[in-house]
Amino acid sequence: MYNIAMNFNFFKLQNKISFRNVGVVYNPKAQNALTYAKQINDFFEKRKIACETVEIDDLKSKYSFIIAVGGDGSILKTARFCTNYSIPFFGFNVGRVGFLAQANAQDFSTILTKL
Repeated sequence: MYNIAMNFNFFKLQNKISFRNVGVVYNPKAQNALTYAKQINDFFEKRKIACETVEIDDLKSKYSFIIAVGGDGSILKTARFCTNYSIPFFGFNVGRVGFLAQANAQDFSTILTKL
């Protein structure tokens, strides 16, 4: 249920998303999260979009859009943070379950190109 609500809110906000300053947050305990976070960072930098990769505990409100890379716990933590600052976010799963993620991390290039 929560995933459906997140997806609805994401697509509702899609036309309002600004990619001025993107934050890519990752869970350092999640296997491959840093690898995918760096690849996502490179994706934005190649398109001349300011991007910063930080650990999930170092989230800042200066971003116009946040991408979370991790499992459901990472996405929940990012959702709580983003709600406080009205920052849109997108979650990529590298965990086992991934109920709350919008996509798997290995599909990041295809997904981000569509945004």
